[in-house]
Amino acid sequence: CLDARYKYAAFDSKYGGIEQKWFLFHSEERHKSSIKRDIEKLEEKLAKNQTALNKSLVNGFACENDARLAVERWMLKHKRYILSDIEITSDNKKASGKVGRPKKGEVLEKWYSVSCKLTLNQEVIQKEQAVMGRFVLASNDTTIDPNTCLEYYKEQITVERGFRFIKGNSFHASEVYLENSNRIAALSMIMVLCLLVYSFTEWVIRETLKIEKKQIRDQKGKPTHKPSAKWLFFMFRRVRQIKEIDNSRIFVRILNFTDELRDIVRLLGPHVEKYYA
Repeated sequence: CLDARYKYAAFDSKYGGIEQKWFLFHSEERHKSSIKRDIEKLEEKLAKNQTALNKSLVNGFACENDARLAVERWMLKHKRYILSDIEITSDNKKASGKVGRPKKGEVLEKWYSVSCKLTLNQEVIQKEQAVMGRFVLASNDTTIDPNTCLEYYKEQITVERGFRFIKGNSFHASEVYLENSNRIAALSMIMVLCLLVYSFTEWVIRETLKIEKKQIRDQKGKPTHKPSAKWLFFMFRRVRQIKEIDNSRIFVRILNFTDELRDIVRLLGPHVEKYYA
């Protein structure tokens, strides 16, 4: 790809009678991070599956063959593991299923129990990890090239972030109950306009920080050059404008306007700065 972090393979496909173009992408960064996460969880998953296997075998079996089949069926669904040790033992139990010493002459049934230990199948794990970091993008535009398709895919995160913002508590849309379709459409339009302002504010501050090579603090107090607009609005939550009248003269003051906020306003440009001058 033009982006050196990706490689791709292109395929022609047809689904539902529609010609399509499919691209299988491989991201080296995602590949490494996926393997790292997988390695971190291997031991945890091993312990959980060992417990799950033991629970499936706890009730015992009527014959030794059933015991072995139960373990084999479980192993067929869990290719990541191999049995390092398996032991089948038998015991006599009361036919009634009740506990306690059997009565004289009481008929006993023979039951088989299984104990086994799982270990990681490194060959299977390495094969799974080899294909991590891959994803498929498809389009019914058969003339599209893979670089453009990848670019469109990356832009999708911006749209998803916008929907997340609309669905969040910032708009309080869930608290508005409308039945008239015209009013619903009007509210949707207002929300889109709000989202436009939100996105534009975020873009302006990030671009300005990039150009001036500056950073501001994030929610954790660490410097960042990619702050969210939501965080910027939150930082201004205590800013207040008050008017004082003295001998018929009106004085306007802005409270809680710190040097940090003054720098952010300057970065947002003169159209915003004039409100705080």
